[in-house]
Amino acid sequence: MLEKLQEQIKKGVTMFALHELDDTKQKRCWFVEKAEELPSFLQSEHIKELFHEKKSAYWKDGDTSYMLECVLPKTPLYIMGGGTIALFLAQMAQMCDFEVHVFDDRKEFADSHRFPWAEEVLCMPFDELFSCYHFQKDAYFVLVTRGHLNDEKCLKEVLQLSYAYVGMIGSKRKNNIIREHLLMQGYEKEKLDEVHAPIGIDIQSDTPAEIAVSIVAELIQKRAQLRPQSTTESVWKKVEKDCILATILYHHGSTPREMGSKMLIFKDGHIEGSVGGGSLEYAVQKQAELLFQSLDTSQVMYFSLSNEDAAKEGMVCGGDACVLLEKADILW
Repeated sequence: MLEKLQEQIKKGVTMFALHELDDTKQKRCWFVEKAEELPSFLQSEHIKELFHEKKSAYWKDGDTSYMLECVLPKTPLYIMGGGTIALFLAQMAQMCDFEVHVFDDRKEFADSHRFPWAEEVLCMPFDELFSCYHFQKDAYFVLVTRGHLNDEKCLKEVLQLSYAYVGMIGSKRKNNIIREHLLMQGYEKEKLDEVHAPIGIDIQSDTPAEIAVSIVAELIQKRAQLRPQSTTESVWKKVEKDCILATILYHHGSTPREMGSKMLIFKDGHIEGSVGGGSLEYAVQKQAELLFQSLDTSQVMYFSLSNEDAAKEGMVCGGDACVLLEKADILW
């Protein structure tokens, strides 16, 4: 089952994991692409709606609980231009689970050694790129070429695509000039209003690294608006048989990670991902060590930290969380 999930998400397919639980353990789990692949008794209108909206959710039905995870592929980010800002941007975006692609028409800038964090680096004139390259739907585009002529050229092409975000570097004056050019050429005002120009959140950034920070912050903000309550595939792809998956089922209060956040705990002690850090993460790791030694295959763990307890630990605030721990070898 898990192997199918991993194969599909590598192809960029949105997958779903549905967990059936009681108060102490996981009873069953399904990995599917569509609601119709589930047993008939689970094909309720509620579940079908969650599939349609690509949302994760936790709910109870009598003595049984369910947690649906929408496992989305990484967000594709296309960076037009391989200059200094792109250098910092590619690294930061990759760290934040974007699938980075970099394009430039200069060989010395479109160099994979220059961008080790990118999934792809391509050298091609921007005049030719959009006519022969297949861009993913609902992608994110950042236009940071070496001049406003190439930025405008790329923007005109991107506006013809299916995109979730497009931002363009430059001053307000430069961006207003490009905007007026495109309006005169018949481009829709509504489309141009969607363009983030100047790009990035206003944090009074100055250096290329600071500008990259402001851009990544805006990308994360946009992604959070469009992809609520979903989990990306980055941790799922690293699952091996000899590990335990820890998943936040639900939480209350000020726990740092959301429902669906995942961490892998391996027998040698190293971890991948995070369920929140601090006391919660430490408690999960300790419980995983016990589960490794047990005949049980899964466990539901309840964690509570009052504001007073949190203060003693030097934390800002407390909260409650319910975490599922499951041995990965039973999911294959």
